[in-house]
Formats: sequence, C-alpha cells, structure tokens
Amino acid sequence: MLKKVKFIGAAFAILMGTVFPNYVAAAYTETIPIYSGGDTFDPNNPTVLRSDILPDKDLIRVNSVIKSYPNNKTIWFGPRRYATVYHGHPDDGGRMNGNTTFPAETKDGVKNITAYQFSWLHLAGPFDRSEPTTARVIQKDDYVDDSLIRNLFNGNPDYVLGTANKYYVRNKKTHEDYGKYYWIRDLASLSGGEADNDPDMTLNGINETYLRVIKTDYPDITEFRLKPGSPTEVGKKLELEFEGYEYVSEGRNSYKWLIEVTGPKNGTISGSRTSTKGVTNPAKPYLKRYTGKFTSGSTYFTPQAPGTYTLKLTITDAVQRSVSKTITVTVNNPSNPPGGGSGGSGGSGGTCDAPSIIGGDLRYQYELDLQVTKIQGETVDQNTSTKTPVEVYREDFSANREQVRNEIMADKQKAENEKAQLENQLATLKSQKASLESQLSQAQSAKASCESTPPDEDGNKPDCSGYDSQIASLQNQIAAKEAEIEQKECEIATKKAEIAGFQKELDDLQALEDQWETVNTDVLLTFNEVQKGTQSVSLREGERKTIYFNWTLPSNGLIRAEINPNRDLGIDEVTYSNNALSTPIYIATWEMSSCNTNSSVSAVVMTEKTQTGSKVYKEYFSGSIMNLHPRKFRAGYGFTYTAQTNYSNEYNPSMTGIPNAAVAAYGYAAEAIDNKVQPLDITSTNGFLSTFQPKKYYVAKYSGLVFDSLNPSSPKYDPNDQLIDGGRKWYSPFEQKDGIYPFDVQIGRVGVNHLGVCLRDQVEIKGTAMDDFVKRSVLPDNPFPAQSPGWNWIGKESIITKLKDWFYNKQ
Repeated sequence: MLKKVKFIGAAFAILMGTVFPNYVAAAYTETIPIYSGGDTFDPNNPTVLRSDILPDKDLIRVNSVIKSYPNNKTIWFGPRRYATVYHGHPDDGGRMNGNTTFPAETKDGVKNITAYQFSWLHLAGPFDRSEPTTARVIQKDDYVDDSLIRNLFNGNPDYVLGTANKYYVRNKKTHEDYGKYYWIRDLASLSGGEADNDPDMTLNGINETYLRVIKTDYPDITEFRLKPGSPTEVGKKLELEFEGYEYVSEGRNSYKWLIEVTGPKNGTISGSRTSTKGVTNPAKPYLKRYTGKFTSGSTYFTPQAPGTYTLKLTITDAVQRSVSKTITVTVNNPSNPPGGGSGGSGGSGGTCDAPSIIGGDLRYQYELDLQVTKIQGETVDQNTSTKTPVEVYREDFSANREQVRNEIMADKQKAENEKAQLENQLATLKSQKASLESQLSQAQSAKASCESTPPDEDGNKPDCSGYDSQIASLQNQIAAKEAEIEQKECEIATKKAEIAGFQKELDDLQALEDQWETVNTDVLLTFNEVQKGTQSVSLREGERKTIYFNWTLPSNGLIRAEINPNRDLGIDEVTYSNNALSTPIYIATWEMSSCNTNSSVSAVVMTEKTQTGSKVYKEYFSGSIMNLHPRKFRAGYGFTYTAQTNYSNEYNPSMTGIPNAAVAAYGYAAEAIDNKVQPLDITSTNGFLSTFQPKKYYVAKYSGLVFDSLNPSSPKYDPNDQLIDGGRKWYSPFEQKDGIYPFDVQIGRVGVNHLGVCLRDQVEIKGTAMDDFVKRSVLPDNPFPAQSPGWNWIGKESIITKLKDWFYNKQ
C-alpha cells in the first residue's frame, strides 16, 4: 500500500509539472525525507525529524497514514497539502476566493480538489503522548514570496516576511540540516487571517487534503471629514472626524492613524488607538468575527496661514495593512481681521481686534512606546527555582520632537523677522508723520505771520488764503499717516500674538518632555496565564533595562512578560503590539539516548523571544565506543575499549559536561567477579571531551582467576598465587560458551537536562584458552620428563601418577 502511494505521488508530481507549468513543485524536490517506518511511529527510524517549530519533540514527514497519539488511531495526513482559501469565515458566509480545480493526492488516491494552487509540506508530531499528534504545515522560505503573501493571505509582504519566524528542520539522527521553513499558521496570522486543518471537515468533497486559509481585508475608512461646526479660519482649531473598520484575527484591535497636512504650511498629526471588536460592518457581514470599529476621538490641527489644505488620513491595522483617504479644506483669514474696521481714505476710527495669542495648540502629539524586547525561558529541574530575565525598552522619539521644535522655532523666527520689518515700517511711518507735522507747523506759523502783517499804505491786508489749502492738505496727510500707523501697530500686535502662540507651543512641548522624562510602570510575568510576579520599572527615553523574576517552575509551559499591563499611564502608547512577548519554558528532561555504538541526545537549555524572532538554545551530549580490541577472542581472555563522550552548550559554550558516572553491563563475568555490571574509570577529560575505560583487573598467575584489586576479598583468592596486571580489560570465564555477546555502557549525567548516553557494542567468543596446549602421550611413571609441572598441574600430579599400575596392567 505505502509503495503504491509513493508511486502515485511521483506520477502526480510529473502530471502537475506538465499540466500546470506555474505549479510550485517544492514539495516534490524537497530534501526532507519521507518517513520510512510504515504506519507506526519508531523514534529510532533514520527519517525522524527535529525542528524548533515543536522543540524537543519528534516529527515526521508522513507518507499517507500513521497511528496518532494519544488514542493510537490510524489517520491520514499525507505528504503534500493545498489550502482552500475563503474570504471570511464560511460559518459567517465567507466565500471561496482565488481557488482553482486540479488533481491532487488524497487518502483515496488522486482526485480533483478545489484549492489555491500552491503546495505545502506536512509534518506530523509529536508522538510521545504529551499532547495530541497534529499537523505542522510548512514550506521552504525560498518558495514563499511577496506575491504569495498578497494573493493567498491578503497580507503586507514586507511586514509578514520581515516578522515571521523561520524554523529549521533537521534529521534527528544525523543532524543534517534541510533548510529554513515558514509555518502557514504564522503567515496567515501575520496577514490578519487564519489557517487551520479544517477541524469541521467542511472541505469534504472540495479539498480532501483538508487545509484551509481564511483571509481578511485591509481596513475600511467609511468617514473622514471636518467636524460639523468646526471653524475654518487661521488660528482656530480645525476639528476632524473619521471612522471605519479593521478586520484582524485573534482579537488584535490596535491600529495607528496618521494625518498628513499639505498646504501653505505642512505638518502631521498621528496617534494610536484600539478598535471595538464584536461589531459588524453591514457591508461585510462575512467578516463579522474579525471586525473591529474605530473612531477618531479628539483630533484637530490649527492652521497658521490661509489657503487650501490637503489632509490625507492613513489607517494602519495591527498587521501593518494600510489604507488612505484624502479631503481638502479651504482656510480663510479671521472674519473680523486685525485693523479691519471701517473708515475711508484719510479717515480714522479703525479698530484693532488683535488677540493676545494666535494658535498655541501644539502641533505634536506626545509619543510614548514601551516594549518588552526580550524574554528568556531557562530550563531547570521540575519544581525548582528559575530566573527569568525580561528586557524592556522605551523608544526614543526625541528626534521627532526636535524636528517639531525646529519647525516651531523656524515659524517663530519667521514671525519675529516679519515683526521687525513691520516695526521698521512703523518707524518710517512715524518719521513721515513727524515730518508732515513739522511742515504743518511751519505752514501754520507762516499763515499766522501773514495774517499778522499790517495793511499796506493803501490799507490792503495781505492775502493769506493760499496757506489754507496747504494746511488742509498736510492735515489730511497726517490723518492718513495716523491710520497707517494704527494699521501697522495692529499688524505688529497680530504678529506678537502669533509669536506668543509659537512660544506657547514651545513651552507646552517642554512641559510634556518634563512630564514624561521618566515613566514608571509595572512589568507582569505569567506562566500558562497564571501570574508569577510583577515588578516596577522606571524608564527614560532610549533606556533599556533587564529585570529578573525568580519563581518555581512546575512543568513545561509558556511564559509571558508584559510592560504597562494595566494601560494606566494617562497617555496612550503609540502601539501596544510590542508590549508583551511569550516564549516556551521547559523542565529538565533527564533523557537517556537510545543504545548504539554512536549515540547522541539533546535538549533545550534556553528559549529566547525578541521583537524580531525567536531562538532555541540546546545542549548536546554524544558518545561512542572506540578502539574495541580484540572483537573476537577465546574464552578465558579479555577485551578492552574506550568510551568517549562530548558535551556542548549553545547558550553557554564555556559550560563543561563531565559525566559523574559510567557503568558497563556485560553478558558474563569472570569466575571470581561477582557482578556483571561494573563502573568504568574516567581516563581523561578537558571538561567537554571525556574518555572512559574498564578499570584495571588482575589475573592469578597459576589459577587464572580474575580479581578487581591487588588485595581481593574473594574467598577464591589464593595469596600464594601471584597476581599479575591484567590491564584495563573485561575477562570471560574459561568455560564461556561460543557466541556473540553485546554489552551496554551508560554514561551520565551532564548538563542542565541531566543528559545521558547509552552505548552498545559486541564481541565474539570462539574457542577456549586450552586450544593453545599441545597434545602428547604421557607415561604415568614420568608425566613431566622435561620440567616441573606447569601452573595448571601443580598439586594435581596424582591424577596421572595414580594410573601407573593400571597402565602397566598390574591391577
């Protein structure tokens, strides 16, 4: 059955590449091996995988069916899957979107399915009864590009691919690296949607690879306008309103807004808020379980010059999907402008309504962003203390404020320069008025002098009427100049009001900086959603601190750290999406490797999550049996070997791993040795690489008995039988039967996880020690003609000599 499925899969790959030239054939050229152990999981199978997508758990790339945990039920997974895409959840009326119909491998063979034509790899795991066997649907990072994020998930490619974790996949046994992979769940979530294994089986008859993606929309701005009744005059607040909907999954409801102002004077207004979930956009009911409604709150800007302004509103949701809407506004001078009044040419009576301040509303909304930038999960023994470091950071927005401050100071300086010009013009006007007044005084004096001249001899007074027109003209000029001076003084007063407004902005900006120079808030740590501690922290802009939580770890789980958990600072943060981080944390595994000539084991010592990704740090312990000699020998002889181990720690490379015990279990023991389980001696170590050998044994010169010391306590020891150094060997009894004899060596424990390795090898016994003796005829009256008896005949000569009478027929 399995071979047949593999054949169908190969044929299907050829078919897909031929019929659909744009078909992504990643699943068929993938280097990740298919599991070769049939429908039952074997942890020692050479195709078992490990990945940080499921740390410290076994995974396999299933061929078709496998017995899952915890109920040992045979279910179909399949090596390749295709996602049927819905726009909105099907339970809410979501419709299929972007799918085509094509042949694919299912549990019932190749069938037509309706899905998005892009293949995914399917890993199944775990298989250790700790949790149910489920799917991990992945694809190599090389095959996931911007167009896939846009078309399949409706996400922002820059954000999704810049944020999503890449998971390694390696061979558990050989550690061969198969590359980096994206998880479809992460890509869908970071695009604002969902991906699942279709638990409701709604894809029966549609897509029997049972993979589903639900995509959501970019935000909708339904309203952006001036607030009714808002004035559109220079120096007065221009109040704005906007509202709309966002559609990010998993209850994520934060969003950012930005209004870009272009016109006679440019600027920006920005902020962040949260939407209200649990509402429905009547235009998109199929997105109701994801919909959140947003409104603007109090939003305004104060124009400083008349003219037409373009206002561009941009809404960015929690997964960085942005939309914009633009309106235009015409701003006029005040309806009763400074110096406006009535009065004709040469007249007076104008009024100046210049206020004490114009503007003054700070064009900058104070920015505050607190972040948890790193959290680490330290592995320790169950129910012992662990220390969790949490790194927090306050974003530095001083450059933004400096830019705003420079803009305000530039506007203020410009106004001061204009005021200086007006004051120069006023001085000129006053000088001109003084000159006119001097001329008027001279004309009036001349007229008076003329009028005081006595009559001539004919009795005629001089004609002084010519001075009247001159005097009247000068009076009119002086009155006009006074009106100009009054107008100029009003313009100066207006300019002073503008300068006062700019100064107020600078003062308010400084006050905000003083107010928020230091922020005091809390950091909360939870384990599996249960609070484990809270600590206070104070942060200045750009400051980074690490705080530590000491607590007792009861089991594997998830730790989460959050800064400003109560959102009670009295100011909204720019975003709350970076206020929390989570990472898995594990108890020590105490794992022993499977028994092989070369064995290895690994476990997590530290997990780390940052705002840019996650890491899993492991420790590795491996061992091997070396220099086994001889592998084949006769009964009564021994063999020697070296067991070597190596320890390494990714998080703390200087941490040593010297095993505290090494024990060998043999299938036999020499006659005078009581126990088949014997400790080994450590013969060398540098802290990382350690070697072990059998301890020294000693052989009795004549009896051939083996002892483990020079002063044996065994009752079989004969003090008159000299002990000679037998070396670091394990000896067999003289009577040991021929055969293959495996032996195991267990070495440990080392590292944070108390790891151990089990090493297994074997030797062969063939023949006995007596095979070396020469057979010859022996006369009972002189059995040892050449020399005295050998060690094995001392005291036993009578066995032969007593046969003398029998031999010579004297009995």
